Amino acid sequence: MEISLVKDIFLVIIGAFSTFFFTLLVLKIQKKKANITWRKLSNIHIPANNLTGIKWIVENQGNKSAKEISIQLKLKEGQRFETIDCKPSENALSFSQELNTESNNVIIKIPLFPNGISLDISSLVKDFNDKIEISIVGEDIIGKEHQVSDKAESYRKLANYMIPGIIGIYVVGMLAMFTFIGMLLNSRVEYEQTRSIANLYLSNGDNNEAIKLYETYSNNNIFLKETPSLLFEVLLIHAKSGEKEKLFSYIEKLSEDIKKDSAKKYIRFLETSAAFDQYRNDTGFKKVINKFKENNR
Repeated sequence: MEISLVKDIFLVIIGAFSTFFFTLLVLKIQKKKANITWRKLSNIHIPANNLTGIKWIVENQGNKSAKEISIQLKLKEGQRFETIDCKPSENALSFSQELNTESNNVIIKIPLFPNGISLDISSLVKDFNDKIEISIVGEDIIGKEHQVSDKAESYRKLANYMIPGIIGIYVVGMLAMFTFIGMLLNSRVEYEQTRSIANLYLSNGDNNEAIKLYETYSNNNIFLKETPSLLFEVLLIHAKSGEKEKLFSYIEKLSEDIKKDSAKKYIRFLETSAAFDQYRNDTGFKKVINKFKENNR
């Protein structure tokens, strides 16, 4: 495995963990507070009975639970509530509601409103001709209104559905990254083992078996297939064996597959190592070395 590849892997790991811990730190130091908001959706008019369907979504968008929340809905004179229905996004949200038909008021009380939970309030209003007054108050908090369209609400719900998927993709991505790194490290171990055995063959003068071993490793390994280190090991064997044409072919492969920042050390070795002394005056050798330099300027 090349040093630059190892460096890139560790930079990815450091970047991932830095992002993760920075996010945790921001969430940790962020001031915790409740944030009660309501959004009114578009009215639905039912002409036959002169009824109007009205819906609000009340939610705690803060990072802290709100206490003693009181929601008041008030109609103007001449209008009246036919029905009122409340549905929390989670059953754990407890509430009580009271409809006063004389004053046309609805009061909904929530002792504890956890963050991240919403309450849908749906009503049918008879003879509706004006807006409904809504107010939300609680312990150290006053609710506020957000105007949204049905389309925006659909996008918001879609985003809520996507968040678990995004988290899942992030987790799977991290697992895949560590699996990939593990496979790379394992490939490095296999390479070192192959090199050790190949050196034993070479010490016994069995160059062909050493080359076959490297070729088998290259064919079976998808991560370190024909890396500069492997190519250089093979071309050294061809150089010692006097196989000139194969040597020149592997030098060309090396010049095409190598990164520029690593090329200089290989060029310098080819030009100075005693292993290549017998080829110094060879026109073909000079040609592939010059091509090596041209490809990696």
